Amino acid sequence: MGADTSAGTVKDRHERLLAMRAERKLLNDEEVEPAIEDVDNSSLVALLQEFVHLDRGRPRKLTLRTLLIGLYLSTQITGGKVVLELVTDILFFRLSPQMRQRLTVPDYPDHDQGFEAGYAVVRRLFHAMRAAVDPLHSQPTSDSPEKRHSALPQRRT
Repeated sequence: MGADTSAGTVKDRHERLLAMRAERKLLNDEEVEPAIEDVDNSSLVALLQEFVHLDRGRPRKLTLRTLLIGLYLSTQITGGKVVLELVTDILFFRLSPQMRQRLTVPDYPDHDQGFEAGYAVVRRLFHAMRAAVDPLHSQPTSDSPEKRHSALPQRRT
C-alpha cells in the first residue's frame, strides 16, 4: 500500500511539473529589471546575508540576492503569494540565459530531476532565510536530521 501511495505521489508531482512546463511563460529581461532594482535598493540582502551565510560546507548554488529576486517575481505573478515551485521555475527555467548568467543561476536540465535539483536549492536557501527572520518557526521538525540527532542518546565522557 505504501508503494502505491509513493508511486501516486511521484506521478502527481510529475503531472504537476508537466502542467507547469506547458503553461510556462518566459520572462524577458525588461520584466526582470524592476525586481533587480527593487531588491538592490532594499537593505534586505545586507540585513539577511550575515544570518544566512554559511562559513562551512559547500558554497550555496544560489545567492540570497537571486532568491529574493525570484521571490519578488513570484509574488508579482501570484498577487503576493510565495510559491517555491514557481520561484524555482522562474529562476531556473523562465529567465533568459543572459539573465541567468547575470544572476549566477546554475543550469539544470528541464526535466523532473533537473527541476527537483533546482527546487532543493531554492528550498534550502529559503528555509535558511526564514530561520534568520523567524527562528521560532524554524524549529527542527520531528523527521529532520537536526531533531533526529538531538534525540539520540548523548555519549558520556
